[in-house]
Amino acid sequence: MERFSAFLPLEADAVASGVREMFQTKSPPQAVYVSDDILLHHVVRAWQAMGIVPGRDVEVITQSCRGNPLPDGFNWSRMEFNPYQVGRMTMDALLQSIQNAEGELCSFTHQAAWLPGETARLAGRPG
Repeated sequence: MERFSAFLPLEADAVASGVREMFQTKSPPQAVYVSDDILLHHVVRAWQAMGIVPGRDVEVITQSCRGNPLPDGFNWSRMEFNPYQVGRMTMDALLQSIQNAEGELCSFTHQAAWLPGETARLAGRPG
């Protein structure tokens, strides 16, 4: 089985060109993973222009954040993320790596920094 990856900018023309290139080869893909719900909208338009029907001509898996609408017309196979849970898991993983450093150097970029701004009452107080 061959694998092909394409990294396309989120511009409709660039996506259409990339999709045409991918699907007009002598062995077009049988399945596609589109890793972005915004990119998927452009890919679907390119497929429509080429007469390709998702689920019939090509298997598609995408990922989306809960609440972000996917293109109409299909019950998309997808990895769906709850953005609040993903954010919480990211913070938990960073905290765990800091707490388990056990004397090893831990990057300060992983630690929260207080950056005083104009939106908090404590911004004017030192440290």
